[in-house]
Amino acid sequence: MEWLAAHGLAGPLEERTRADLRRDVAIAEQNAWKDRVPACLRTLADEMVAAGSWEQVRPRTRQPEGRIRRCARSRAGTMTGMWKPGREQRELRRLLKGRPRFKVFFSKSLVSASLWDYGEDELAERALAIDDSDLLSIQAIAAWYEDPTYPLPVEGQRITHNHVTALAAITYFEGAVRPLVRSRRRPAKNRPARFDPVPPDAAAGL
Repeated sequence: MEWLAAHGLAGPLEERTRADLRRDVAIAEQNAWKDRVPACLRTLADEMVAAGSWEQVRPRTRQPEGRIRRCARSRAGTMTGMWKPGREQRELRRLLKGRPRFKVFFSKSLVSASLWDYGEDELAERALAIDDSDLLSIQAIAAWYEDPTYPLPVEGQRITHNHVTALAAITYFEGAVRPLVRSRRRPAKNRPARFDPVPPDAAAGL
């Protein structure tokens, strides 16, 4: 009787049938369970967080099948997900392969001298430290630039071998050709001694 009174079920028993009592008791028990569920869940969550296991038991968000397939195709490398080199990168790769049946040779010091002649002081300093593989790459680019039909950013005057060498070095160092700081050469008498060009080593082919 005390439990019935606590849940508002107390009353004249003769006015209630056994079925009514069973239904009312079931409803009361269901409501009591609903009241206890949030508290139980909060306690369980607190214990999981304290144990550091929350990330391990979190369910994955279900994704539509079509989205999963699109993601899988992207990871496999499709037209939309795969990185593509730009036009400048593709052109640089082609230039570095060398020009068929045509080669040019010059020394490392000539690369530095050509860059200094056209105001590219920072690159001229950098060219002093290049190795043989760098020089071969610059020579490969210069072989293409020696072609009179290749468009080079030099206007207002005839393109010389000195222009070609400097522009090939810029392309190698920066990844793409660009106009020179100066279109005309500085006076050779003003060139620092460390940039004085020397002939290439015929024995080494460089």
